[in-house]
Amino acid sequence: MNVVVTGVGVVSAFGSGLAVLEDGLRAHRVATRSGPLNEALGVPCVAEVPDGSPGPDRRIDFALSAARECLASASSPDSMLDADATSGSAPGPTALAAHDAILIACGVERAMLPAFDPLWDGTGVDFERAAGATPPLLLRGSVDAPVRAVCEALGHEGPAFASSNACAGGVIALLRAARWVRSGRAERVLCGAADSMIDPMGLGGMLRLGTLSASGVCRPFDARRDGLVMGEGAAMFLVESERSARARGATVWAHVLGGGVTQDAYRPSAPHPEGRYAEAAMRVALRDHDGSSVDYVNAHGTGTPLNDVAEATAIRRAVGEAALVSSIKGAIGHAMAASGAIEIAACLLALREGLVPGTAGLETVDHEIGPLNLVQAPQETPLRRVLCNAFGFGGQNASVLLGTSR
Repeated sequence: MNVVVTGVGVVSAFGSGLAVLEDGLRAHRVATRSGPLNEALGVPCVAEVPDGSPGPDRRIDFALSAARECLASASSPDSMLDADATSGSAPGPTALAAHDAILIACGVERAMLPAFDPLWDGTGVDFERAAGATPPLLLRGSVDAPVRAVCEALGHEGPAFASSNACAGGVIALLRAARWVRSGRAERVLCGAADSMIDPMGLGGMLRLGTLSASGVCRPFDARRDGLVMGEGAAMFLVESERSARARGATVWAHVLGGGVTQDAYRPSAPHPEGRYAEAAMRVALRDHDGSSVDYVNAHGTGTPLNDVAEATAIRRAVGEAALVSSIKGAIGHAMAASGAIEIAACLLALREGLVPGTAGLETVDHEIGPLNLVQAPQETPLRRVLCNAFGFGGQNASVLLGTSR
């Protein structure tokens, strides 16, 4: 059974909406900026969503916004889907049927630090007051909070799942959705990812790990790269069978042609230096389509010293040197669990609009990267097949192959 993507919605550091993402990538803009939080922590800048919710769990608003746009873009006159991406109102309860499913990758559960603010007495936290608070204080953010919020907004009573696969989560969510549709487990699946770690816990933790750029510039594959810039956001997709899409007159954004998921089993915060298992994920994704049929690779491309060399080696072995390669993390930062999903959205734009994003921050390719057809400035060229990579902490690797047709 052919599986296709018929809807897409995005929230990125450029703002809300797929058109906003397209405009930013086409103009080769960089959305990183400085604010009070990162300055207080000694972090040069972040890629924060403009006008984002000040609430303790920004992932919820990001997921809702992306879901609304996704369902609106998937609607057609004879479709059961009905959503308004611009009014801000939630889609009606008929947006998804009972036999449809929702799957969202949501990062990790962690302390919700803003909830402690009213309990701070100048020297510490008054936990006795916390225990008696009415209503009870939310001191932790549940990993499935965005999923529950989307279900409530849609009135969805069918299957719903949250997953946590680090930075590979968004791609893995799409691959699982495609498998469920292909097997008949679900008619349609609303899938994607939402994440935000632009908070004291998230930024502080990454700072301690030494993964953040000291210069405040993410430079994927560049000789001067020194780390990533923290981003945030969400992207959601509607995945269904091609038969279902054609029957309701839906627009097909792309065919899901293949996918691969592997595990390095190497180190918690470093990729296998030879990119061996990242290569394996790409090869599985390309099982029915050899590397020579790939026109463009949207690389994970974090701008960290270890990742970029390992991924370049893996791309060269699995795909070859002819395919165009770029990373958008220099423009919108690293959105953690949402990064792969936002990059899938960029791949859909690449297929539909012929827009190959540039690699912001790339000026001089590191000699260790080796021969690779890296794209520095945006290009416009027809594409038939694109590969999207997402590699996460813990050695989680995921690749998805998307195309204009089978």
